[in-house]
Amino acid sequence: MHQLKIAQTGRTVIPRSRIIHLLYQPHLDGNLNQKHLVQLIADYPLLGSCLSLFYQLQRIFRELDVPSFTKWLQILESSKLYSMDSFLTGIKGDHTAVFNAVKYVYSNGLAEGSVNKTKLVKRIMFGRNSFDLLRKKILLREVN
Repeated sequence: MHQLKIAQTGRTVIPRSRIIHLLYQPHLDGNLNQKHLVQLIADYPLLGSCLSLFYQLQRIFRELDVPSFTKWLQILESSKLYSMDSFLTGIKGDHTAVFNAVKYVYSNGLAEGSVNKTKLVKRIMFGRNSFDLLRKKILLREVN
């Protein structure tokens, strides 16, 4: 499914899933080489802009580079990437949390995961058993 196919026009057709895969694994593989990437960016310049911004944001989070994050936000605001407006609005709406995520290596992911599991157990047991059994099940899960 990820194989490249030659279209009737003689051009290489790259599945959308392969292009999206570039966001998470920027290295090219045997099916998608530098020539294909150059052609994609030539055909779709916004893709090049999006990939560049996405890779910059990954680097900013990896290196905890707060000054670059502020500059990155300004670049994103001034860009013509209207499809990123919703993303930008989300970052601005929760600027403090995103800023702290860039600034610190700490995360509340462990606590959020625990809360999510607790809610799942609660949903599964809804209307089936007593509160006492629910309490024991949650406490037992937290011990393990």
